[in-house]
Amino acid sequence: MLVELFDSLFQLLGPDIEFLEEICHQVGRKHRELGVAKAYFPKMGLALIHGLEVSLGDAFTAEDHDAWREAYKRICDEILRAME
Repeated sequence: MLVELFDSLFQLLGPDIEFLEEICHQVGRKHRELGVAKAYFPKMGLALIHGLEVSLGDAFTAEDHDAWREAYKRICDEILRAME
């Protein structure tokens, strides 16, 4: 589900940023309803990036790592904002 969410969000980058933010807020509200702890988000980010490193090997560059880390942080910031 996480990969599908990120795929959907990345497809919306650009002129539809408000729609992207609304999706993140919907995800945040749903996570709050389900009782998901905010503390899980950093761990999930580490797992996501590790999975990319393992899957892509040398093709996953330091630039890719930084870009994914930044994208994950920004998306999570919006999700976490809606969980408050």
